[in-house]
Amino acid sequence: MNDPRALSFIVYQKIQQELSGQDQEEDLSSRRAGEIILDALNLLPEITVQPGPRDGFVLIRSITTDRTEQATDTNQEELLFNLQDFVDSLRTVWQDYRKQIKRVDAK
Repeated sequence: MNDPRALSFIVYQKIQQELSGQDQEEDLSSRRAGEIILDALNLLPEITVQPGPRDGFVLIRSITTDRTEQATDTNQEELLFNLQDFVDSLRTVWQDYRKQIKRVDAK
C-alpha cells in the first residue's frame, strides 16, 4: 500500500479511536500521546517503528517490494524523527478540543 491518503487515514482513525476513549476532563499526558502515535504508526503496512539512537526520537523503516516478471527488488528507507514534536502537536489539538467542548457545554 503506497497511497499516502490511505496511510494517513489509517493513522487518523487510530488516533481518533484512542482519543474518543480519553476522558475529556483529563489532560493528555506526553507519555499517553506518544503511545497513541506509536500505536497508530505501527498499524501501517510495510512500516516498522523502533526507538531511535537518541532519547525522544524514533526510527521509522519502510520496506517496499517491487515485483516484476524478471526480478524482485526490495527497497528500505529510514526516517528519524523527533517524537516530541508530534506529541506536542497532539496534546495541543487535544487541549483545543477540550476548550471547544467546554465552550459548547457552557452555552
